[in-house]
Amino acid sequence: MSTIAELVEKSTRDTGEPKLNLAEVTVLVDALSPEAVGDQRSQGYVVLSTICTKVRTKYGPEDGTARLTRLFTPFVQGSLLPNELALKRVLILLTALFQVDSQTAISILTSSNAVVTLKQELILKNVPIQLKKALASLLGHAAGHALCRFLIASECTPWLEKQCNQGDDLALRATSANALIKLSQQEDKAVSVSSLPGFELAALMQSLVSGTADIHAKAEAIEGLAYASVEPRIRELLSEDPKFLSSLFNFVPRRLSPTVPNAIDGLSSLLYGIAVVTSNLVLSRPQRSQEEIQLEKLRNLANSAQKPKPGAEGEDLEDEKHVRTRVAKVVDAGALVALTNIVKLSDSSATKLVVARSLLSIAESKVHRGEILKAGGAKALMTIIRSSSSNPPSNAGPEILLPIQALAKLAITASPLQVFGAGSDASLDAIAPLCHLLLHESSSSLQQFEAMMALTNIASIGPVTSTHVARFPGLVEKVEILLLDDNVLIRRASCELLCNLISADEQIFRRFGGGDDETFTAAAKSKLQILLALSDVDDTPTRLAASGSLAVVSSSQSASLALISLQEEKGNLVPILLGLLVVDHGEINSTSESEQLAKGLFLRSITCISNLFSLSNEVLRDKILAAFIAGGIHQTLATAVEQYGTSDSTLINPIVQILKSLEMYKKR
Repeated sequence: MSTIAELVEKSTRDTGEPKLNLAEVTVLVDALSPEAVGDQRSQGYVVLSTICTKVRTKYGPEDGTARLTRLFTPFVQGSLLPNELALKRVLILLTALFQVDSQTAISILTSSNAVVTLKQELILKNVPIQLKKALASLLGHAAGHALCRFLIASECTPWLEKQCNQGDDLALRATSANALIKLSQQEDKAVSVSSLPGFELAALMQSLVSGTADIHAKAEAIEGLAYASVEPRIRELLSEDPKFLSSLFNFVPRRLSPTVPNAIDGLSSLLYGIAVVTSNLVLSRPQRSQEEIQLEKLRNLANSAQKPKPGAEGEDLEDEKHVRTRVAKVVDAGALVALTNIVKLSDSSATKLVVARSLLSIAESKVHRGEILKAGGAKALMTIIRSSSSNPPSNAGPEILLPIQALAKLAITASPLQVFGAGSDASLDAIAPLCHLLLHESSSSLQQFEAMMALTNIASIGPVTSTHVARFPGLVEKVEILLLDDNVLIRRASCELLCNLISADEQIFRRFGGGDDETFTAAAKSKLQILLALSDVDDTPTRLAASGSLAVVSSSQSASLALISLQEEKGNLVPILLGLLVVDHGEINSTSESEQLAKGLFLRSITCISNLFSLSNEVLRDKILAAFIAGGIHQTLATAVEQYGTSDSTLINPIVQILKSLEMYKKR
């Protein structure tokens, strides 16, 4: 008879369709047993995975499932005998198949008489505890798939309930409760699933996580809670138990060691379960449109007679207050360190994306962003982004945007050096993902806003980072489009990013008319017209950024000529710039910073005016001087001096220079 080592060699060597006789399948199944010694179990999973992968690669999804079903069905049917060892082997094989190739396991379970026979031989008889645990494990895996739930619910629910209530074996109780929780996902509510309420099952698994040292019972309970915690009532129950939260997060090992399960024994699924439970606990209700809110009200009205609200006494457990409280409790219990350790330990992209979702939810509150950084959250997010299966992120689905958005939130409220580390090189690695967050076709307005805010901060580090941002393909074109967005925050963020890039990058400077030539392009003139219009909007930060861009680019002859051309055509350059010199503090929302913001607008405008008055073309310079005199610049400057006083040289000196230019014009 072959050994498992020989099967490993055979499965990797064979180039054709893998073939196993019944004796070889028996060797494989015995190696997959939890009682297998040494590395036999890992070798067994290697063989099973290799066979399934080769068949699916060669024959595709449907034909591959059919061929794998034909490969293993004879062994299953031949082992459905009143024999404990044979039945145990069936349970082991099907459980392993659910982990490696679930479609084949589903096909075998639903197309054979396996469930009926297992009920007759295991459920209706008193069998050893190990067989019960193996059966409960199989039912738990199968219950995770919709195609199996009806079959299991109709045949096995009472037995699972009985195992939940017995106290002899905690792992059996947890595994059975796990299966019942998954069965509760049955969409056909006409099917009776369980008489045990989901809340009661969750409470059982909660107690197992925090009150037992049985590692397998804990792992099963965590998996069940990953399903159960989608319900707001259960999220609230779990978040109010500090002992449970501490036990949950302490269960994440800081490094791999022989004392914790290895990948085959379930570390991967365990880490995924902890990540999902955490994600559910910190989950906030998605922002909804007014139409969605009204539709929900109508549904609640229609269902009010038979559907109670989620919280006790009608309490809304998904409102901002409850979510904020749950997040604080989860963070205090050590979730952040656990999440960053999961990223280090797990090779699963699905697990890492769940961690990213958790960190994004926690980062919604600025209060916790510093704690995320201290726990290594930024590094973990960069690891998740780099390990994305699709490269570049622009080709990936919207789920890859989650870690990037979380990173953007951190980069908005903290210095890029705090987020990414000292030196510009560390920040450079974050530029491409953040640009993809802005450019991705699935990006929401919020994601675009946060991407631009983060890129603005990174660009402000210095010329190296700003150049990398400016030269990213398609970025500047996208920012220009967003200057005209209906959303005031999007316009503001795009304007602020553009102001930084115009100041730091020669190509962007020239794109907006910068240069020493005495000519300008129609495209540059059009862009300057947009900046001029944005200098006259109600939103003060947008006005600051737009007028700042004009102040920078008007230092060039060509941009100044384009602005004078706009004055001749539209007549709005002079009134807009004069309007920025003296701003009513009531126009600025923030009273504490109103004077500083008003001075900022003044300096931007006076710089732009000074640049216009410094044109080398005397004819056009005189034209613009005359236009400003006609627009009342003398009175405006007098009002500015009255408003700001004469003690601030940064304000008074440019006023003096402007008045000198005006006086020289009058003398000519």
